[in-house]
Amino acid sequence: SVEVQIQGIGVDLPPCNYTVTPMAMNFGIVQVLHSTTQGFRIENTGTNPCLLNDIAVTPDSAAAFTLAAGPETGIMLPPGGEKTVVVQYIPAREGSDTGKVGFYISNPANPNPEIALRGTGSNSALLITPNELNFGRVGVNCATRERAITIYNTGSNVTRILRIELPPGVSSEFEIRNVP
Repeated sequence: SVEVQIQGIGVDLPPCNYTVTPMAMNFGIVQVLHSTTQGFRIENTGTNPCLLNDIAVTPDSAAAFTLAAGPETGIMLPPGGEKTVVVQYIPAREGSDTGKVGFYISNPANPNPEIALRGTGSNSALLITPNELNFGRVGVNCATRERAITIYNTGSNVTRILRIELPPGVSSEFEIRNVP
């Protein structure tokens, strides 16, 4: 038998209020063995600190998903504070990959949120630019200018695009226009 000493620090925190944006990330089509990253933000919207523990890709996720900073724990998020978690996707083969990032947060009503991950590995060489759109702050009932995404085939294989879609969890205020 082996005896191992463990140590911990208990913290008595009142429940915190928070938001996670987005709750799902679609990495789209990524060339096999190439990487892309996306982030999600955890924001403390309340007046009490939030304790974050065990931020990690869940064990049932595809190995293609990792956290850029590795697993994190013991993060105290002050009121009004935010934490961005960057997820990296490197498909090892052609095909679809799914996964989740999970963590603990000091909110008894929803202590273990999960962010859905999805991506597709492809041997074609598509370059999608930009790979992320930022509309910034937009006033309620105000319009913003349209943003364009361009897709280039930089490889030698013919690639057929079957559909272009918004990922799950995106607000209905967003729409795709002018799809060829």
